Amino acid sequence: MSPELHELVRQLRAELDWARRTGVAAPDPSTRAPAVRSDDEAAAALESRAPAETSSGDRASAFPDRPAQNEPSDPGVAPAPAPAFQRQPVARDGSPADGSPATPRRPATRAASPAPPEAPVSAAGRSPAPQLAPSTESALPPDPGRGSAGGGPGLPVHDPRQALASATDLDQVRRILGDCTRCKLHGGRTQIVFGVGRPDAEVMFIGEGPGADEDRRGEPFVGKAGQLLTRIIEGGMGMSRSDVYIANVVKCRPPRNRNPQADEVEACEPFLEAQVRAVRPRVLILLGRVAAQTLLRTDVPMGQIRGRWTEVMGVPAMPTFHPAYLLRNPAEKRPVWEDIQEVLRFLGRPVPGSDRAGRGGAPE
Repeated sequence: MSPELHELVRQLRAELDWARRTGVAAPDPSTRAPAVRSDDEAAAALESRAPAETSSGDRASAFPDRPAQNEPSDPGVAPAPAPAFQRQPVARDGSPADGSPATPRRPATRAASPAPPEAPVSAAGRSPAPQLAPSTESALPPDPGRGSAGGGPGLPVHDPRQALASATDLDQVRRILGDCTRCKLHGGRTQIVFGVGRPDAEVMFIGEGPGADEDRRGEPFVGKAGQLLTRIIEGGMGMSRSDVYIANVVKCRPPRNRNPQADEVEACEPFLEAQVRAVRPRVLILLGRVAAQTLLRTDVPMGQIRGRWTEVMGVPAMPTFHPAYLLRNPAEKRPVWEDIQEVLRFLGRPVPGSDRAGRGGAPE
């Protein structure tokens, strides 16, 4: 057998061995050719299936998408150059455009085992496709008015206003809030601190944001400042903590207890407004500068707005100092007690030990 045929037989065997090892284009048993038992038989089989020669002794590779292996089969035989793969012009019916007889196509074969989907290929080679992390915006059932893309018609994914417009109670508001990721505060929280208390309370307290204790327990005002607030409610107002409703401007703890930033307040504000609409309190008590300035849309210092009646969303509101501020400045407890007395008078509740007139005018 000539060296050229010997080399082609070696190439064919190498290709078949590669196909069996990789599972790519493995021959179907029903179409597999009989095993070649000698070089002469292999050459004959190759002659019957090989495409036309492109040049003297050179043939197109049986696998055009892989380069031909040109290593010499024995010493002294120079490697044959690999011919470039050229597509044959084909007419619409599949026959060669030049009128020559069409080369019969090999029957399609099925891989021995299903191959995994192709990953994206970069210039540097194959790389696995990135795994998309599951969405975490809401682990609860979809909220009303939220489309499959995450928002209602014409609303961005994180805009909850359309869904909140139809919320009539706190449970619906909480469900729409979901496992919120609408601002960066979600990355450092332990849990969302939504609110606590009577869902139809006469008095609603609004603070700034959860601290470390609140973040751990999932309830607002449970640390030292919360204990002082409880004494104000129970000892000063003669009410139970469970009789009022308590919430914050933001529902997640800011890092190192810093003040909430503008984008964080903006993301949470629709939910706070929905809480106010759902509770429908007779009075709002705004605890501290952040709560007062946020809800009143003002940058007036707290010392100038505390103790004076105002209005938020049509509800009479009394700004006063935050309990945490009182822990640092005990002398300011008396002004806060005066503010609480104003609230009690407005509600028609008895004011123990005081007949002081309201400062700033009570709402009508």
